[in-house]
Amino acid sequence: ALAEGRLDIALIRPRPSYAAGLAAHVIHSEPLCLGLAVDHALALRRTVMASDLGDEPFLVPQFSKNSGFGSHLERLAAAGRFTIKIVHDVCDFVTALSMAAAGYGVVLGPESMRALGFSEIAFRSIADFPEKAELAIAFRAAEPSTAVRSFINLATALGRPRGLKTAGRGRSETE
Repeated sequence: ALAEGRLDIALIRPRPSYAAGLAAHVIHSEPLCLGLAVDHALALRRTVMASDLGDEPFLVPQFSKNSGFGSHLERLAAAGRFTIKIVHDVCDFVTALSMAAAGYGVVLGPESMRALGFSEIAFRSIADFPEKAELAIAFRAAEPSTAVRSFINLATALGRPRGLKTAGRGRSETE
């Protein structure tokens, strides 16, 4: 829709490449975690290791072949040295977590999925998998309008972690 000019701006998961004339800036990143039914054996642990997931069936929120959490899952499997068992590709986290609550599998996703309010789901960190999920703002690169430039600047500022300020090329703790 961006490439066709039907949208001026979109929030997306970053992709390896974009259509000609499109650009994107990462505005937010957050740790990944595992969502699983509260009665699942791994829910009893505070932290899970990648190698603990070798026998687990995964529910994968995959939005398209070029984006989504399938690539994160591939890297998790490599870190844990297991073969992925995908039981369902679904279109969103609500469906994936609903199926996990019913015992169909586990979900790898961003920490923010905790805010969806699933009391039947336990969320666990994966101690040896520090990878992060990113969110980007995408837009047509050729002379974005003043409104689009303002939105990009605001989204970038809001995505910056609290307590951190940009200092040169990196970020340093200042507050």
